[in-house]
Amino acid sequence: MKHVFVETNFLVDLLRPFPVRDAETLFERVANDLILHIPWVSVSEAKRTITTKLIGEDLGFADLVGKLNVHLLKRVYSRVKR
Repeated sequence: MKHVFVETNFLVDLLRPFPVRDAETLFERVANDLILHIPWVSVSEAKRTITTKLIGEDLGFADLVGKLNVHLLKRVYSRVKR
């Protein structure tokens, strides 16, 4: 078993609304071939970072993509309608 020491950034990348693939891959390996060591302070730091900053960024991005899709669909529909 390998021992991997991670910090706040790992938790933030794993728990954000749109997780980072590298963090997910590392977490999936926990049961197989490694043990993660997370400092206790990282949990509270990650919670603060996610709730104050990242949720708005990630979900704000999703809202923008949704608005872009609606805009594009309206343009396509208006061309087809003619």
